[in-house]
Amino acid sequence: MVTMIEQRSRAVTVLREVLDRDNSLSRCNALRALQKLDAVDAKTQNKLASMLMDPDPDVRVDTAVALGSLGREESIAALLKNIEGDPEGEVRIQAAAALGHIGKIDALEPLIRCIKSEGYPELDESGDDMEFGASWEVQRQALQALAKIGSPDATEAVRQILQDENYDYLWEDCYRVLMKLDPDGSNRFLLDQYQQGSVDTKRNVLRAFGQVSRYSQAEHEQLRRILAAALTAQDSRLRRDAVGAAAKLHDSGIARTLAVMLKDSDAEVRQEVLEHLAENESEELPEILHELIEDAVPPHLTRLVRLLGLRGNASSGDRIRGLLQHEDEAVCYATAEALANLVSAAATDEMLQLVSDSNAQDLIRLQAIRTLVVTFHIIEEQVEVPDAGEEDVGEVQLTQAEEVIAALEQAAHDSSESVGLRALSALIEIYPDRAEQILAVHLEGHQVPQENAAAIPIVDITEREDPSEADDSGEQADTITLEELLPSLPEGGGAENSTLGSIYHAVDLEEQEATQTVEDAVEEESVDESEVAAQSTASKAPVFAIRLLGGLSSVSEETMAALVKLGAEPELRQEIIRTIGRLGDTRGLSFLLDTLDSDDSDDRFLALDALGEMPQLADGATDILERLSRDEDPTVREKALQPFASIEGGRAAEVVARALTDEDVHVCKAASSVLNTGNCSETTDERLVQLMLIHGGELRSDSARALSRLGYYGAAERLTEIINDESREEYHWICIDALAELFAVQSTNEAVA
Repeated sequence: MVTMIEQRSRAVTVLREVLDRDNSLSRCNALRALQKLDAVDAKTQNKLASMLMDPDPDVRVDTAVALGSLGREESIAALLKNIEGDPEGEVRIQAAAALGHIGKIDALEPLIRCIKSEGYPELDESGDDMEFGASWEVQRQALQALAKIGSPDATEAVRQILQDENYDYLWEDCYRVLMKLDPDGSNRFLLDQYQQGSVDTKRNVLRAFGQVSRYSQAEHEQLRRILAAALTAQDSRLRRDAVGAAAKLHDSGIARTLAVMLKDSDAEVRQEVLEHLAENESEELPEILHELIEDAVPPHLTRLVRLLGLRGNASSGDRIRGLLQHEDEAVCYATAEALANLVSAAATDEMLQLVSDSNAQDLIRLQAIRTLVVTFHIIEEQVEVPDAGEEDVGEVQLTQAEEVIAALEQAAHDSSESVGLRALSALIEIYPDRAEQILAVHLEGHQVPQENAAAIPIVDITEREDPSEADDSGEQADTITLEELLPSLPEGGGAENSTLGSIYHAVDLEEQEATQTVEDAVEEESVDESEVAAQSTASKAPVFAIRLLGGLSSVSEETMAALVKLGAEPELRQEIIRTIGRLGDTRGLSFLLDTLDSDDSDDRFLALDALGEMPQLADGATDILERLSRDEDPTVREKALQPFASIEGGRAAEVVARALTDEDVHVCKAASSVLNTGNCSETTDERLVQLMLIHGGELRSDSARALSRLGYYGAAERLTEIINDESREEYHWICIDALAELFAVQSTNEAVA
C-alpha cells in the first residue's frame, strides 16, 4: 500500500513536470501548488529558479513569490537576475520582496545598487509617463529587504540615500528602515537632518520622530525645542506633521500647546491633534483641558470631552458631568461616553435621568447604560462601614445602587428596542451569577412596576450574616448579601468584555435598524392612535431575554421547558429556535423536530440550522432529516444535511452519498462538509473526484479537504491521471489545485499534531 508521504512525493514530481507544459495557466497553478506543499527539495528548487526566465510574466511573478515563501538561499542569484534585467515591473517587485524574505547578506550589494539605480525604470516595457511607476515600488521593496538583512553596510547605504535629494521621495521609507537598522544612532542623524534640510526634509523628519520611542536627555531637549517651533510654525504642514512626535514627548509645555491646537485654523491639524493628544502622559494635561472647557463651544468642546474620557482621570468626572444637559447632542453623547471611562460615580444621577429620558437619542442612552454598569461597581467598592456618629454612607450608596437597578429594569421594557436589549444585558453583566434567573423573569414578560422596579433584592453589605447561622424558623432567608449578588465585571468593565455583552454588540446595528424600520412603518401607515401607542409601549423584554439566554453555557430544566412552551407563540418562535441552537441543548430537540413540519419555511430553515449545532441527535431525528434531504427545495436539502456531521451509520451514509450526486452545487458542498469516517461509503472518493470536475471546478477545494479528512490519499492517483491526460487539459488546473489542497491540509494537520 502506498503511504501518504509517497503519494505526496509523487504529487510533487507531477507538479514539477507540469512546469514544462505549454499552458501558462497550468504552470502558474503548479507553482502555487508547489509553494503550498512547501517543496524544498533540490530538484524542485532548481526547476523553480529556471522558471524565473519563463516567457510569461505571470509565471515569473508566481515563481518569485514561491521562492520568497520557500526561503531558500539557493534562489538568490536567480532572483537578482530578474531584479536587474526583467522588463516586467511586477516581477522585479516580487523578486525584491522575495530577497527580503530570504534575508541573506549575499543580496545586500545588488539591492543597494538597485535602489541607487531607481529600480531600473529603463527596463519597464509599459513606457508610460507616470512620475512613479513600478520602479518606485521596486526601490521600496529593496529598502525593506535591507532592513530584514541588516548590516553596517546597509545602514551606511540608507544614510547616503537620505542625504541625496534626488531620492527625497524615498526618505520616509528610509527613515523607518534606518530606525530598524540603527536604533541608537538614528536619532542624532534625524536631528542633524532637520537642522540642515528643506521644508520637505523637515516634514519627513517630524513624521519619522513620531515613531521613535527612546531618546537621550540631550536629544530630548533638542527635540523639545524643534517641536515647540514646529507646532507654532506658519506652515500648517509642519504643524500637522509635528503632532505625532509631540504627543509622545510627555512635556507639559508641549501638552499645553497641543491642547490649544484643538482650535487650530486648519481642520487637518485639529484632527491630527485629536488622534494623538491622548497619547501624551503629561500629568498637567487633564487640568489644561479642564481650563479650556470653560470657554469652549461645539465642536471644540466635543473634542475636549472625548480627550478627557480617553485620559481616564477621575478628577475629570466632576468637571464634565454638567455637560450631560448640554443643548448640543454631540456634546451630550461625548460626555456620556467619556464618563464611562472615568473612575467616578459622581454622575450617576445624571445618567439615571438620561436612561429614563425617552426623548434623548438612543445612542446617548446606550452610552448612559454602559456608564451605569461601570459606576455601579464603583458604588459597590465605595460602600464602607461608617464610624460611630457618622452618616450611614453605606445606606446612601445602597440607595443609589437600587436606583441603578430600578432604572435598568424599567429600561429593559423601553419602547426603543436597542435601549431595552442593552438594559437587560446590563443587568446580567451586573449579576452574572444570576443571569438565568433574571432572564427567566423577563422571559415570562413580567414588567416590574416603576414604583417598585428594584426586583432584585439588595441589602446592606455592612450587615453580613454568618451563613452557618440559621433563623429560628429553620428556613433559609430570602435575602442575599450585596457581595454575593455583585461579582466583579471582567477586566475593562465594558459590554464587549462579557459573553452576554458581546451578543448585544453583535446585534446592536441590527436592532437599531429594526427600531428605525418600526418607527418608519408607524409614520407611513394610517392607524388608530391608540393602536400606535400600544405598539410603541409594547415590551420586547421577553424577546431580549430569549436572545441573551442563548449566550449562557447552559440553562436549567425549568428554563428550557419555559422556552419550549413559549415556542408556541409565533412572535417568539424564531428567537427561541436560535437560542436552543446556540445552547446546543438536546432537551429542546423535540421542539426543533416538530418545527420541521411547520408551514413557515423560515421556521424550518432555522430549526435545521439549530439541529446542526446539536452534539447528538435522537434516533427519530434521522427519519425526519432523511425525508427533508429529499425535499424539492434545494435550500431545505442543504440545511437538512448539517446535522449529519454528527450522525454515523448505514442510513447516514446513504443520505450523504445521495446528496453528493445532487444537481444543486450548494447541496453537494454541504454533503462534502459533513463527511466523516462513519457516514462515507465505498464510492465516496470517486464521487468527490467527480465533483471537482463539474460545476466549473467550484468544489475542488471542498472535495480535496473532504478526501484529506477521510484519509483518501489514493485519490491523488486519479488526479494525476487526469493531469497527465492531454485530452483533458481543461481540467488540469482544477486537479492541480485539488492536489495541492489534498496534501497541504494533511501537512497542516500533522504540524498541529
